[in-house]
Amino acid sequence: MIHDPTKCGGTAVASILVPHAWGPGFGVWTAARSPEPRVEPPASPAQGRGKALEEPIASWYERERGGCVAFGKPLVGPEPWMSGSPDRIVWPESDEDPRPTFGLEVKTATSRQGWGPDGADVTGLDAGSVIPPRYAVQVLWYLALSGFDCW
Repeated sequence: MIHDPTKCGGTAVASILVPHAWGPGFGVWTAARSPEPRVEPPASPAQGRGKALEEPIASWYERERGGCVAFGKPLVGPEPWMSGSPDRIVWPESDEDPRPTFGLEVKTATSRQGWGPDGADVTGLDAGSVIPPRYAVQVLWYLALSGFDCW
């Protein structure tokens, strides 16, 4: 995958704001601002597993929760450098309102470290205590870009 040096997406924002999220923040920022296109390094085994499981997990979510789950289109924010590639967008089941309802990030993890207890309410200001900060920052970025009320 070729990285567009003029854009800053959700993963890059999380790397810049959350220490050791997906790389050193300053290095991510300087690479993102470089005028030279760069090729993304190959995925780690954990990243490969997460990508392979993304579709089955999104399908499971759709069966369990309803709605229509589809690939999200790239988002562009109010500034041209603000971008994001959400995992999925969820539309309501009825045709009465054809607008998408919210976004869906599909994550897998090698451990439960940093995640709240099962069934925890992730609404409100305490969401960061339930979702690891690197993912919370990514979701907040996508909320800002999409204009959705929830993700």
